[in-house]
Amino acid sequence: MTKIYTDSQKYNRVNESFNFKLAIFKDIYKKASLQPDSYMIVFPTILKGLVQDYYYNCTLLTRIYLKAYTYIQNFFKGPEFYRKNFIKWNTITLQGIINANTNKPIY
Repeated sequence: MTKIYTDSQKYNRVNESFNFKLAIFKDIYKKASLQPDSYMIVFPTILKGLVQDYYYNCTLLTRIYLKAYTYIQNFFKGPEFYRKNFIKWNTITLQGIINANTNKPIY
């Protein structure tokens, strides 16, 4: 089953939507006639990088599919993720943009 997946279809949390990658996962395995109660067996197939490390370090393989999915979603896209982005957004200033783009006109 892992040969069906391409590397670009895997989730690694960098500028990607977990829900989008999960939709690809469900589509591929529905076409392969895999039943939802068997998803946890192949779920690690869609993970790579830090997400895969998190999966194995937190022993999510012992969880049911929906719990593992929720743990990953909350860890990488939960409140802490939004709080970090909110702080980053609030530190953006016009002067900072001007300083970072000295070769461009202000307008």
